Amino acid sequence: MPAQDKLYPLEFFIGATPLSLQANAASKARWMETVKGAARGRIDATYELGFVDEGPFCLTISSSRDAPMMGGTDNIVKPIMDALIHLAYNDDRSIERVVV
Repeated sequence: MPAQDKLYPLEFFIGATPLSLQANAASKARWMETVKGAARGRIDATYELGFVDEGPFCLTISSSRDAPMMGGTDNIVKPIMDALIHLAYNDDRSIERVVV
């Protein structure tokens, strides 16, 4: 387990409705770039805290949206998890718990 001083939340806000794994390829790619950009911005802003170490990880996703969610929760989580590979963690297999 990493030292306590390296454990910190990578938290960021995206003001958009999440897209499902079943969204068309172009829309899904734009959504994943939005997630990556938000994560990169937060990592850059908190760089002095250090990069997120090897797992295990817990991913918590909160949604407060004006538009209805298109697709099931499981299909909305996967593009977010994939977008964070190599930014928040090296492999999404290191995520041991997902809270939505």
